[in-house]
Order: sequence, then structure tokens, then C-alpha cells
Amino acid sequence: MVDAWEIPAGFAPIGELSSFGRLIGPVYERLEDDGTLVRALRVEDKHTNLGGVVHGGVLMSFADVILGTVSYRHAARPGASIRMVSDFVAPARVGDWLEGRGEVTKATRSIVFAVGELTVDGRTILTMSGTYKLRGESRQTD
Repeated sequence: MVDAWEIPAGFAPIGELSSFGRLIGPVYERLEDDGTLVRALRVEDKHTNLGGVVHGGVLMSFADVILGTVSYRHAARPGASIRMVSDFVAPARVGDWLEGRGEVTKATRSIVFAVGELTVDGRTILTMSGTYKLRGESRQTD
């Protein structure tokens, strides 16, 4: 049996996180063969609510980290979340390895739309969609 606190192969800590990101982390990442970036965290006591499962605010914050990263990688410039929608599908618990993946569904010069999910052992925990307002100069046309 694998130690619950072991970090799965291929994942490395993210070197630079925001002050808020450090509160929910440590966060890890791995680039899959198809180019998909996977971000993950090991669920700790600090992530749970009084019911003993991961707090919805933690899941939403991690979802925003995932989709914000997808938006940034697509547009090569920062953006701010202006809309987030999520469906809480199943609970995550202390010791779980929570992974997040996302993809861009549409992008204009100033807005990126993305969707994704958080999973534990392939089981969907949360589905999410987000809209990001890009900052800075555009390099593409609508």
C-alpha cells in the first residue's frame, strides 16, 4: 500500500505561489504527455469543514487556480476571474490526492472561457467552468 502522504511520481512542487495559494498548498504539478497540466494537492486537516470533508471554499479556490492557470497558458497573459460556476459532486477527505485539470473552450482578445474538474483516484469531486478577463495587450483577434 502507498503511504497516504507520498507525492505521486512525476509531480513537483510549484515554485511560486501567491500568498493565498500558499494558504491552500502546497500545490504540485505535472505535465502529461499530451501537454495537459495537472495541478494537485494532498488534502490536510486545514482543508476540512466541521463535517470532516474538504470545505467547498477550498474546492472553489483550487478550481480557480486550475482554470486561471489554463487561461494564462492559453493567452500568455494574466487574467482575473469574473465568473465561476461549480457543481459539488462528491466529497474529498484528509489524505486524498486531489487533482485538477482544465481546458479552454473559447477565447477572444479579452476573455477566456474554460472548463475542468477536480478528481480523486479518477472519481469526480467537482466540475467547474470559469470566465477570465485578460489584462495587458492582446496578440490575437476576435
